[in-house]
Amino acid sequence: MSNIANQIRAYAYQQYSDDPNITAWFAAYNFSVNYPTPIEGSPTSPSAQNYLDLMNNLSLPNYSNKTDDLLNWVAENIYGETRHSLPIGTSRPVGLIDTYAYDEETSNSYRIQFSDTTTFTVGDGVFKSIVQWNIFKGDGFQFTVTWLKRRVHRFLNGNPFSQNTFDVSVAFTTATNVVITVPAISTYGTALQAAVASRTVLLPFQYQFSVVLA
Repeated sequence: MSNIANQIRAYAYQQYSDDPNITAWFAAYNFSVNYPTPIEGSPTSPSAQNYLDLMNNLSLPNYSNKTDDLLNWVAENIYGETRHSLPIGTSRPVGLIDTYAYDEETSNSYRIQFSDTTTFTVGDGVFKSIVQWNIFKGDGFQFTVTWLKRRVHRFLNGNPFSQNTFDVSVAFTTATNVVITVPAISTYGTALQAAVASRTVLLPFQYQFSVVLA
């Protein structure tokens, strides 16, 4: 009879079950969680239940309480978000009609080209705001001014449940140009400028966005 304290064994999907590298990884994983090595603060021979409790308390998908390399790992491997420095400078879209000469760019491509740029180093707080912006689904997927203002406000203060957006202004200067104005004293105001300009945060491609600190 198997030990009831053991965790249910993990296994690869059927289409990968003939790959020796993948099956070896799962075999090693199953052995490590059911026969864990001693860890600091635990008994000399901790049970599988102790290990299971440890993993549950770690709350791995919760990126908000992670820092440094663990935050990078969780963001990239669970949510597909990679930390990188943000360019700050004059930008223009390349890929639209009349934005480049023939044979200079790949057809149907799109990118943001910067000039006179510096780079903004993304710390843990800014990176969490970027991840939250891109994965938060509480507002739905229909773009509206309210949708945008809530995301901007959350980026600046980090509170996903805040609904007060009185400190954020959104104005359409033309049919496709949108100016977002936030308080100059905002801790992450410059980071928001860089994230919006580089399209690191998800925004409708039909519009051109800019952030003003006032």
